[in-house]
Amino acid sequence: HEKYGQNPGLSENDRLFYNTASALNFGSNSGGAFINDTLVNQGEGLNYGLEVTAQKTFTRHSYYLITASVYESLYRIRDGAWGSTLYNGNFVLNAVAGKEFPMGPDRKNLFGMSLKLLWAGGRRFTPLDMEASRQEGEAVPDYAQPFAQRVPHYARLDVGLRYRINYAESAFIISLDIQNLTNRLNAYTQSYNATRQELVWITQSGLIPVLNLRYEF
Repeated sequence: HEKYGQNPGLSENDRLFYNTASALNFGSNSGGAFINDTLVNQGEGLNYGLEVTAQKTFTRHSYYLITASVYESLYRIRDGAWGSTLYNGNFVLNAVAGKEFPMGPDRKNLFGMSLKLLWAGGRRFTPLDMEASRQEGEAVPDYAQPFAQRVPHYARLDVGLRYRINYAESAFIISLDIQNLTNRLNAYTQSYNATRQELVWITQSGLIPVLNLRYEF
């Protein structure tokens, strides 16, 4: 595991980091569920990748943080063949940025805007055995093809607006956060619809607006 940081032509408030990782063998059962299957400790895991981070600390009423990663997450079982793990999405891009504008009398109030972008490779999943699913009337995974398919890439854009009115010894803040601004229904996995006898996508939440009023004293 290596990490390197420098400021190649950037201002004193900006940072650029490089991060590489290899041969990191972490457990793959992070969901907190109990595993009832009989397991054999005869496999191997391999994770490696590269991460680059650019950052501007909060100065002059603005900030940003951008992180990009490319990676492979693989495993090998007794037959010697390497395959993708559940978490082998191959890439992740995160970006957050914000800006404040002094406003009002004496420019002591603040109007703020923030953006958050997440773009990541699709989650891996084990395809269903359609014939077995029809016979059982429920989803039956095809364990001969573990994590062989993936959902479409995940993309989400969040936007935040905030206005802060500062008084002598208190402040009133009104904010609006819009999660998933584009209302993209990101796919989570596939399931089997026994009534229609076909595969269906299970999707995640769409647009979610959150309005907040707060008084500080």
